[in-house]
Amino acid sequence: MAELHQLQWGVAIADHGTFTQAATALQLSQPALSHAVARPERELGAKLFERSAARTRLTEAGKAFLAPARRTLTEADSGRAAVDAVVGVLSGELRVVGVRTAIVETARLITEFHRHNPGVLGSIDEPTGDQSVIDAVRAARCDVGIVHTPVAPHDPTRAAAVHRNWSRSSRRTWHRRPTP
Repeated sequence: MAELHQLQWGVAIADHGTFTQAATALQLSQPALSHAVARPERELGAKLFERSAARTRLTEAGKAFLAPARRTLTEADSGRAAVDAVVGVLSGELRVVGVRTAIVETARLITEFHRHNPGVLGSIDEPTGDQSVIDAVRAARCDVGIVHTPVAPHDPTRAAAVHRNWSRSSRRTWHRRPTP
């Protein structure tokens, strides 16, 4: 079965859309990345990617593999963080997806969090809208999602759903719903 770094590489290819861009982001050579992806494809007996000169797309098998791969990576990070917590180190990555109007304050909060927890790296991604945030939380592409929706989504997700409620009086309140 695929090793964690192979899962990371497969997710990077899916996220970046080409082997070349994923290799650049991972600081690997493109041939090394292609070779590494071939092993899990052989073990699974299915191609995960359709390769073309301009774009790489997930096959149906790749689509089926992607969400569990993301969850596995998230769980591996959680395991690492659990051990770090036992030995007194808070580490890992806090991945936030937030709508544009909340990005400045979100960046400030993550910076402040990082100042108190230097072992935790923060990243912020800007989606196209509330549904993109909800989809990112569901697919474990982020740990926290910040949306405009005044009510948190009713269906359960793997991560906490966070949203910002802006009232006409410009009062801002944060709402957090813990993981079920």
